[in-house]
Amino acid sequence: MKSLRLCLPVLFFLCGAPVHAGTPAALKGQAWPKLAQDLAKDPFFQDDIKKTLATLSPDGKISVTKCIGLMMKGSGVMVTGTAVDAILAKELRAKVKTGLSDDDARALEEMSDLDFLTVAAGPNAKVVEEKKLPEKVQIVLDADPATGVNTRDAGSVKLGKQLTRFRIVPGLGDATMVSFEQETGKNLFLRHFDFKFQVSQLRDSDGLFNDDCTFKVIRLAGDKVKVQSKNYPGKYMCVDGEGKLVLTEIETDAKAVFRLVESR
Repeated sequence: MKSLRLCLPVLFFLCGAPVHAGTPAALKGQAWPKLAQDLAKDPFFQDDIKKTLATLSPDGKISVTKCIGLMMKGSGVMVTGTAVDAILAKELRAKVKTGLSDDDARALEEMSDLDFLTVAAGPNAKVVEEKKLPEKVQIVLDADPATGVNTRDAGSVKLGKQLTRFRIVPGLGDATMVSFEQETGKNLFLRHFDFKFQVSQLRDSDGLFNDDCTFKVIRLAGDKVKVQSKNYPGKYMCVDGEGKLVLTEIETDAKAVFRLVESR
């Protein structure tokens, strides 16, 4: 199963990246500022951006906000270095593809999102890129880094000092989110059930199970995160008074802010 490529903030500048050798010549004459401005006004595009913003780090949000501001003013598009780039590339490709020859259209599809957006962005190609999340993590409570998620009792996951290792994989119920697969067990996933967390074996063709195992990682300052449920978006992974992992509305950040610490 492919690991999900998510992000945390680190500066990386493309500084005028060169145009890809396979760039269709017709792309160079496109009215990118007007195309981007029209796209920014599309309500479906706006909805996609709002959903994605919630998953980004503070630096990522700043980069995307700047990009949308440029688009709305008719100043073009920029490379954000976040998951928003895939949305921008997809929508802008669709806008220009109909005007290209068959050969240029094929060349367009062969371009990476980064190469394509570098052409569209022109002088705005400088980017604040986000660092990928590690593939294997331990989920540690930010308020007490010596403790974290312990799945020794699979039916009632608790906070403990012996930390369980997880693989971060594409969400079983939504590939734009994540699922946590226990590293030591085949097809064992962290799941909420009756608003309590447990570890359960993957069930084929079980949509409810897949959704219960799927979470949105919401980035905070530094490397802190909150873990939001897919099917209960108002509820988050928290620690209750007995140290058990539960799904609930946040009462105190001290019980709901975690760090995803790389595990080798």
